[in-house]
Amino acid sequence: RRAMAFAVQSTLIRVPRVLGAPLGGMVIVAFGMVAGIRLAFTITIAIALVVMVVQYLGFRDVPPPQTVGPRRGARAVFAEMPGQLKQLLVADCLVRVGEGVASSFIVLFVLQVRQFSPADYGILYAVQQAVSIAFYLPGGKLADSMGRPWMVVITFLFFAAFPLAVTYATTYPQLIAAFVLGGLKEIGEPARKSLIVDLAPDETRASTVGVYYGIRNFLVVPAAVIGGFLWRQDPGLPLKVAAVVGFLGAAVFVVSRRKAG
Repeated sequence: RRAMAFAVQSTLIRVPRVLGAPLGGMVIVAFGMVAGIRLAFTITIAIALVVMVVQYLGFRDVPPPQTVGPRRGARAVFAEMPGQLKQLLVADCLVRVGEGVASSFIVLFVLQVRQFSPADYGILYAVQQAVSIAFYLPGGKLADSMGRPWMVVITFLFFAAFPLAVTYATTYPQLIAAFVLGGLKEIGEPARKSLIVDLAPDETRASTVGVYYGIRNFLVVPAAVIGGFLWRQDPGLPLKVAAVVGFLGAAVFVVSRRKAG
């Protein structure tokens, strides 16, 4: 039931986002763009400090029951990574690069191109997170019962379709529908996370997962810069390029799974 466990964890993370996004939008509307963002940032820091204190006072680590094996470097861990996990990594990198190209500019597209208010965007973001929460547990249950790979394909397709839907949404109801689609891109997230853990070797599971995410996150770093360059050419271009890269990632995963049998 590993996928269900990831679904519960992801749900708990996103519940505060449903509340925080509209509140942040209201603060910006009430105090203005600069002052509102500064106030929201200050509140965020204060909450983070409280969380750190609670974590420090309340968390108790449990040491492993047995000693772990010898440490391996990242290169050695990657070399021993199973082929199927490397194939997932390639597809995941493409999808996440596409997401990174568009993520910051979806906000600007809604505010500047479609000319809706920060409060309106806060509601859209809350809708997206609420849809994600609603589908996490069903997605985790489906992944545990019918297998992980096809749930991963579905979530990759939604990742690619979301920025494209935002690009062609001209009215607020259409934007709501687009952000519902954006929420559905998390339906396969528990399946993807559990598949990574499933494919990681038992004796190096933690380091393998760490190397996987390290490589993926490092490759995503330039994505926002690319998005900024594309934005200067045409505000809709980062979103369209993100969709193309996302669909390519989904196709790579499907082809690699078929070759693997």
